[in-house]
Amino acid sequence: AQDRQSALSSAGQLQVLGLSAELTAAHEQRSQAQDQLVALERNFAEREAASNSEGQARIDSLSAELAAERQERSRAQEQLEVQAQGFKESEASLNTDRDAVLVSLSSELVAAKEQAVKLQQSFDDREAELTADRDAQLQEQAVKLQ
Repeated sequence: AQDRQSALSSAGQLQVLGLSAELTAAHEQRSQAQDQLVALERNFAEREAASNSEGQARIDSLSAELAAERQERSRAQEQLEVQAQGFKESEASLNTDRDAVLVSLSSELVAAKEQAVKLQQSFDDREAELTADRDAQLQEQAVKLQ
């Protein structure tokens, strides 16, 4: 009985040793799995950070392009406004010059009309004089002929 108990005890110890070895192996596998998980999480975090960094760099690049385009549009708008202001000033100056020329031409036209009236009156007066002289000479000749 003692041999039997000794054999059972040895068998139990062997079984305990076997289970302990399996447990140790399972712990080791678990530890390796945890190490792999940590490595995968680290790798994922690094990739995510790199991806975020690339995305942020792209956003920054697009923002810079947009800001440059806005600045260029603003500059073009300012130039357009300056040109428009210059056009308005030129137009106002030309209108003022035109008005001055029209006033001057109107004055010259009035003076020319007055001069034409004076010349016409002078012509009419001279014609009347010459006609009177001719009529007087004709009458003188007619009296002499009689």
